[in-house]
Amino acid sequence: MIYDFLNNKDFLEARKNKQYYIFRNVIKENLTWEEIIKDIDLSLEKNYSIKTRFKFGIITHNAEEHIESVNNFLNAIHKLDPSLNKTAHIYSSFSKHTKDGDSHWDCSEVWYWQTIGAVDVEVGVDINKTTYNLQPGDIIYLPEGVFHRIISLTPRVGVSLGLDNNKKK
Repeated sequence: MIYDFLNNKDFLEARKNKQYYIFRNVIKENLTWEEIIKDIDLSLEKNYSIKTRFKFGIITHNAEEHIESVNNFLNAIHKLDPSLNKTAHIYSSFSKHTKDGDSHWDCSEVWYWQTIGAVDVEVGVDINKTTYNLQPGDIIYLPEGVFHRIISLTPRVGVSLGLDNNKKK
């Protein structure tokens, strides 16, 4: 099955211990620019919230409604804890110069799936900061409260899938 990596014992141990985890090249069929444009168009038609980033970046919400593979992956993650709300956001940068955001932490568990282009992900702060390069098909799992920052290296698309620990169903 395509999402068997979610049952990896090292990942499950890291998740239990609230540690981040990197999956390399685990998803073979990544999103296309056509799917991203469709998601943007449908988000506009439905009057959903769309955020823009400095120098040609766009964030859409509710991606699971528009892209089947995002919905399938989100549902697989949700099986890990069905009591939590699930979210899916798409981060598109049309230039390597897009301002992606500052170092921050989320109040959700996050699986960040790199689908188009390349990014560096900085995890941690100051002397404890480590940088990982993500390519299409790579995923980084970030538990709630782990500081991180995404840095575009090319035009890129990443999907942030979350289980919201603060909003039980």
